[in-house]
Amino acid sequence: MAQKLDLTKPEVILSASTIKQLEDCSYLHYVKKVLNLPNLGNPGSFRGSLAHLIFELLHNPRHKKHFNTLKTTQKLNSCPSINRLAIKHLKRDGIYEPEHYDLVEQMVILGLGFEFYGGEGEIKGIEQEFILKNENPKYKMLGYIDRITYNKETGEAEVFDYKSQRKLFTKPELENNIQAFAYTLAVKKLLIPEAKDISVKFILLRFPEDPIQEV
Repeated sequence: MAQKLDLTKPEVILSASTIKQLEDCSYLHYVKKVLNLPNLGNPGSFRGSLAHLIFELLHNPRHKKHFNTLKTTQKLNSCPSINRLAIKHLKRDGIYEPEHYDLVEQMVILGLGFEFYGGEGEIKGIEQEFILKNENPKYKMLGYIDRITYNKETGEAEVFDYKSQRKLFTKPELENNIQAFAYTLAVKKLLIPEAKDISVKFILLRFPEDPIQEV
């Protein structure tokens, strides 16, 4: 008797963070992705999301004056609109305290460097969504790239990914970084297939003395 297909089964779409979570702790993956227990979040996650939001807003050419102000003063409160946004989100997340405000300020000011507006290359995407599809082995992966730049003259594509984590990547973690693999595939297969060289630069926002780790 032929087996009946279960047409109600939802499609599984992977992400680099989901795969890493499964590798790091299968029980945590089970609790979050199978049991769907609520994720209450943590201050580090809230701060990182706020920094990403500010970066995304500042990439709008209309807001370059705010970028210039922040770069000059190195202070969030020098830009009232960005400062109000930061305070609003910190209050919403229940972490409006000097410690968290200062960390967000440090991360934002650090992130405004590193060819924020493209440098010698052209910005090809901000918060760029991609979906990788493969048949053998069969999988579908969803991801987002913080920033992509491309230099036509050299053929070099650079992926910049902001990280608010408390630890640097170890050498094995860099050499076998699923997120970097996914970004590289997405750039080559979907976004900039003509790129001759692709690098992924993680910007560790909590390490001002040595923030770049590259794959």
